[in-house]
This record gives sequence, structure tokens and C-alpha cells, in this order.
Amino acid sequence: MTETTRERLLKWGVVMARIVIGALFVISGITKDIDLWGTVYKIEEYLNIWDMQQPRTIVFMAAIMLSGAEFTLGALLMLGCCRRAVPMLLTAIMAVMLPLTLYIYISNPVSDCGCFGDFLVISNGATFWKNVVITAVLIFLIKNNRKAAPLFTPYIQWLVITLLVAFLLSVGLYGYNIQPMIDFRSFPVGSALLHDDDTDGESSDEGDVTFLYEKNGDKKEFALDALPDSTWTFIDRVDHSQPTTSLTELVAYDLDGNDATSDAVGGEGEEILLIIPQLQRAEMSWTYFLNELSDYMVSHNGRMAALIAGDDASVEAWADISMASYPIYTAEATTLKELARGNMALVYLRDGNIVWKRSMALMDTSLTDAMLFSSVGPEIISDKGGALFRALSFALLLALMALYILDSTGRLVKWRLRHRRSKRNDSAEP
Repeated sequence: MTETTRERLLKWGVVMARIVIGALFVISGITKDIDLWGTVYKIEEYLNIWDMQQPRTIVFMAAIMLSGAEFTLGALLMLGCCRRAVPMLLTAIMAVMLPLTLYIYISNPVSDCGCFGDFLVISNGATFWKNVVITAVLIFLIKNNRKAAPLFTPYIQWLVITLLVAFLLSVGLYGYNIQPMIDFRSFPVGSALLHDDDTDGESSDEGDVTFLYEKNGDKKEFALDALPDSTWTFIDRVDHSQPTTSLTELVAYDLDGNDATSDAVGGEGEEILLIIPQLQRAEMSWTYFLNELSDYMVSHNGRMAALIAGDDASVEAWADISMASYPIYTAEATTLKELARGNMALVYLRDGNIVWKRSMALMDTSLTDAMLFSSVGPEIISDKGGALFRALSFALLLALMALYILDSTGRLVKWRLRHRRSKRNDSAEP
């Protein structure tokens, strides 16, 4: 094999390594960014295991920095930008992730590391060996990445970084303050909230139903009358009289502890569910609006109910302080986080099917007035997240293509000027 052939193969090996490893980081980063709440919950899960609870603001900043670093550096690697710095920075990330995933592989403190959010769940073993391969390829790129040319010249790469960060922030902040643009969870918009047997109001025999909980990596099923303490995390409801499903199922209880799922979620007509997965983070300032919303739904032949995660005393305290005009039920916090993101969120149902979800964090006055007092009703805030994500992605690709064309044109002009200057110098020589 000649030296030229060897160099050509090495160059294409670098290009392929850039594309594959860069794509893995892009997917990992964007799935975390789309669902920043899910990333926050996963980081808090790790912190709880290590007894290192931190304020939510710090956890949020860590989530957006992690997703941003993975997505931006992965995209820069694919484009060949910052050829020396990017492989080193990604290797620095892997210097943290590799021992972390080794610890998770050996100790199994969580069932899912959260590397790809809820988009793709892989085993802890597969996660560790994936990171071993990624680290090895990054070491190869540290040595050889400069042997393949970048798509953009260095003087324009800061514009590429700006576009990537702007896209990342737009997607992440929308998902954190409203709802994720793409829903990878068990209750996506358009699906039925309950299975047919629940919607019809026919619950299974209690002896055929158990509840799956997890603690320190151990999973165990409990009967309804023998549920574990709060140190266990609810995973799923298992109905042994029906075929097993991989989706999370919603189970609601009244304040006496009885299964009231069919009462909380009506199978016909329009309904709004107030979702509060962490009662200690609920804002009392919304109580007047919520009562007005409940009255609005009743006056339009609909209904409203609240699903709250918390102990009986705190839920009853919320009902008293808020003077709730709507019925209140309790549900597991994990299930409510699956259903809708945010400290407080609204889920609009029609005939038991999810029409839209929205966090109350940025509920503005115009939407509130329209939802309460106009004839348009709640559909005014129907789900647009998926279309918006596609539009933003398309805009990013167009912007990068435009930059590439301008950059390539500039390089062509620079080459022609240099060529002309060289010819004039040659003709001027005696």
C-alpha cells in the first residue's frame, strides 16, 4: 500500500469517525434538550442516590449545560469545526461519563442511565461499552482529526456555533416552560389516557393488580394493601389479568385511598386535568385562576379534576387553602411526571384522549382570557410542538447551508486572487 493510499484511507477514516461519533453526541444532546424536565429529574435521581440534593436552579443549569455541550460539540465534530479543541473537550466529557457509567454498570443504582432521555432506553452494560468505544475513537481523533479538512473555514466557525446554540436554547426553553416539542413518554398527545378496560369504568380484580416499585436498583411488586414507604419509587401498575404492556398506566386514588381512576378521568366529553407532581413546588398564586377554569369547564358541559402527588395531609391542606371547586385525587409522582412536565401543568382531554398539554409557568393573559371567556375554548392552545421543532430544524439546516455557500464562495474568491497575484509576480520576473 502506497503512502498516498494510506493517507487517503486515514482521511476517510477520520471523516467517518467524525460523522458517527458526532451523530451519537448530537442525538444524546438533543433528546436531553427537548425534554429538559426529564434531564432535571434524572440528575435529581442521581443526586438523591448519593444524598447530594441541590437547588432546582443549579440542577436546571447543569441539565442545559450538559445537553448543550453534547449537542454543540457533536455537531461541530460532524462539521469538522475546531478540529483540535472539539475532540479534546468531548474526551474530557467522556473522562467523567466513562467511570460514571462503569459505576452504574457494576452497582446498578438506576435502571436507566438517561443517556438518550426517554427517546432510547438501553441497558447499563450497553451504555458502558458504548462509552468505551466512543472514548477510543475520540483518542484516535485527537491524533488525526486535522488530517481531514473542515466544512467551514476558521474565521466563520463562530457563526456556526452561534446558530447551534440559538437552536438549542429555543428548543430547550420551549420544552421547559411549555411542554417538550416531541413527546417520547407514555402519554403523547393524541393517545388515550387510559386503556379500554379503565375507560369503561371496569377495573380489574384487586387480586390481579400489583404495583411495581424500585429502590436502589431493586424492583418489586406490591399489592394495593401493602404499598411500600416513600423511599421506594413507583414504576408501573401491573394487571396480571391483561396482557403485559410496556407503557406506564395512570392510577388515581380518592382522599380515602380507594382506586378512583374512572372517576378522575371521565371517558366522555371534555375535561381538564391539573397535574401537580411535587406539591411542595406548587404555586398558590394560581388557585383563583384554577377555580375560574373549573367553573368555565362546568358551564360548558365539561369538567375539571386535579391529580396531585403527596401525602394525605398535604393534599388536604392544598384543598383547604386553594378552596378548590374541583375534585382532587392522588397519584404517583413518577406517573404524573410522565403525563405532563412542569411543577404545575394542565392536560386537556376529549373523550379520554389527550388533546394538548401545557405547563402553567408561562400561561399568559391572552391565552387565559381566550380559554375562559371566548367561544373558541381550550383548543386555542392546541399542540404545535412537533411542527415547531421541524420548522426550527429546517431553518438551522438552511442557515448552515447558506453559511457554507458563502464560505465556499469566499474561499474561491481568495484562491482566485492569490492565483492572479502569483501570475503577476511570475510575469514581472526577468
